[in-house]
Amino acid sequence: MNRFSNSLIVINRVLQEYISIHDQIFKPSLRKSVSIPGLFKPIDFGRHFDDLDVLSNKLKEVTISIDLEDQQSDFPVLHDYVAALLAAVEKLHVLCGKLLEKSKGDSSYSMEDYKSDVASYQDMVAEYRTIGSDLNLRLSDLGMQGGMAKPAKTRCLINHLIHVIAGILFPFTFIWATSGVLAAVLLSAITQGIDQLRIYRHYQNEFRVIDRVNGIKEGRSMTFELGSIFQHSQVFIFKVIWYGLVTMLVAWFRR
Repeated sequence: MNRFSNSLIVINRVLQEYISIHDQIFKPSLRKSVSIPGLFKPIDFGRHFDDLDVLSNKLKEVTISIDLEDQQSDFPVLHDYVAALLAAVEKLHVLCGKLLEKSKGDSSYSMEDYKSDVASYQDMVAEYRTIGSDLNLRLSDLGMQGGMAKPAKTRCLINHLIHVIAGILFPFTFIWATSGVLAAVLLSAITQGIDQLRIYRHYQNEFRVIDRVNGIKEGRSMTFELGSIFQHSQVFIFKVIWYGLVTMLVAWFRR
């Protein structure tokens, strides 16, 4: 998952901005139904046209990055998704340009042409959302395997160092008695509770981001929350036992 994190962050930012522009152009609103000069501002096709051009360039940069890092061969669905999203963004960019010219008085863009362009654009939207569903599932599987059961090496090292240092500094606190064991369990529960919460929140946020590709409010993120709480609890219990034991053993050797 870490290899794709930077690409996913950029893609999500582009996606959020693109969806915002899409909604402003197509989403039904009072200002489109009622024309009152001075009260409802017209759609700023010029600004949307420029913003879509920027988003298109960002997606092209992501595509180049994916190719250079050889992510396409390892995770082709990500490349396919970016390509499909780019096609939709560029189509909306073209459509926005035509609407901009129309708003300036160009009468050559007919309603028939507009409907044809919108139909073609909607096909592209459906395409990137379909690929997005596959991306959603694959990232879900990748996250469940790599995020919960296998903490990062750096985080694992830090966890061990914390409990080793605790055992060295307080050898007579962590003794083989009820009070010592409880102290070790309490320390381990605090440190690993914080660590496990960070892992959980990290992937929870990632799946919320991924849900955006389907245009839904609750999808994989909700499934992740309901299906992974039990698994996170199991990992937490194991870590409390393990790191508590590390603290006890280091304190025993220190004495």
